[in-house]
Amino acid sequence: MQKFNNHNGFTIVQAIFIIVVLGMLGTFMVTLSGVQQNIASQALLQTRAYQAARSGLEWGAKSVTDSSLCFAPAVFNLDGYSLSVSCSNLGSYDEAGTSYNVYNL
Repeated sequence: MQKFNNHNGFTIVQAIFIIVVLGMLGTFMVTLSGVQQNIASQALLQTRAYQAARSGLEWGAKSVTDSSLCFAPAVFNLDGYSLSVSCSNLGSYDEAGTSYNVYNL
């Protein structure tokens, strides 16, 4: 009696399945890489914006400390960010016999 192995075409189905799975995995990895790049870029921009705002606040604090007066609103351009710094005097306050001027920057 003769036995026939009728497995013709089964290997091609496996090969196509593996190619499709690897293609989907490759697409997912490329997408994930793009998302990670975008997150890193946004974190850098966030840090730059924070440092620009902090430098404006420190400039305002130094200006008020040096002159004990509010300054006219100032606009700066730092690293692509437009920064506006203004000051308002909230008044003089007495604490334990010592008088302090309080400013809002």
